[in-house]
Amino acid sequence: MSRFPDRPAPKPTLPPMVYVTEKTIWEYKQVTRELSEGAPTEEQLNPFGKEGWELVSILNNSERYYLYFKRMKD
Repeated sequence: MSRFPDRPAPKPTLPPMVYVTEKTIWEYKQVTRELSEGAPTEEQLNPFGKEGWELVSILNNSERYYLYFKRMKD
């Protein structure tokens, strides 16, 4: 039993349809740092951002950091 019997049931809504006509092509960059150097600072990462690179992942093993960046290819 509903608290609002005179209220109609909501109609389902559909998400908007988006058509992509161009295929996005990415380029990637891997930067390697020694673990003994510590994590990169904002001052070290900001130049990559100014060039359009986005940091998407960091992986480390017992010796090194691997920083992975991507940006749209021109």
